[in-house]
Amino acid sequence: MALEPVELKEDALSLYQLLAIDLDGTLFGHDLQVSARTRSALAAWQDSGRELVIATGRMFRSAQRVAADLGVTAPIICYQGALIRCPRTEFDLWHHALGATEAAPLVAQLEAQGFTALAFRNESVHARLDNADTRSYTRLSNTEAVWIDNWDSFFAQGATTKVVAVSSPDRVSAVVGGLREAQRGVAHVVQSQPNFLEVVHPQANKGVALARLCQTLGVSLAEAVAVGDGHNDLEMLQTAGLGVAMGNGHPELIAVADRVTRSLSDDGLAVLVEELLSTEASASAD
Repeated sequence: MALEPVELKEDALSLYQLLAIDLDGTLFGHDLQVSARTRSALAAWQDSGRELVIATGRMFRSAQRVAADLGVTAPIICYQGALIRCPRTEFDLWHHALGATEAAPLVAQLEAQGFTALAFRNESVHARLDNADTRSYTRLSNTEAVWIDNWDSFFAQGATTKVVAVSSPDRVSAVVGGLREAQRGVAHVVQSQPNFLEVVHPQANKGVALARLCQTLGVSLAEAVAVGDGHNDLEMLQTAGLGVAMGNGHPELIAVADRVTRSLSDDGLAVLVEELLSTEASASAD
């Protein structure tokens, strides 16, 4: 589906000042490689004086490497919005973690249903089971697991930024909706990748985090563009002034998006940024 023309306000040639982008499935695929065209488009966006924000379910350290590669200096939204941290100073603007009361019974329930549970604390992913599911997650996130003997002792040591449950795409899809409803008000449940179910604080999602960050940066939400491909990007696209789904995006995300750009394999993110910049350039010339 082609991207529709972006309409600019008559009284402003520079409507969009902030671009919030998801990583996996939006900026890059499983090879973690950013295409030359996308890299060039994002550089042009930043060279124009606008903010580029990373909004990801990944842990901060993983997203920080991407930020350094792209020259991004704005605070990073990570862990599905549970943490906003500056990539240079590592100062936290926002951190909502799950307490043991919420996380422990949920992990027990997920493991009883056959999921492999992982928990995040202090930029480390903790795992109890050394299996293919754990290895697939750590390989994709380019990190190593910290092994624990049992969850009781782990949760007794403090709060947890995020819990991830790994299983087959069919199993994740089968339980995510019901679990989201059952945990409403207790935890926020999303499906990130097809085989990853992620759980964070009930007040944490990419949309809430984007609103908080825009307020901090002095950018109105009307001036923000958000781009993503997954169900976990839904709140972010609904919060931004312009919500754009990738052509390869989740059907529910595409249904609520203001615009749909091309797929990742067709440089959809680059196409969007190029059109935003060229539309403004045309308006300036007029």
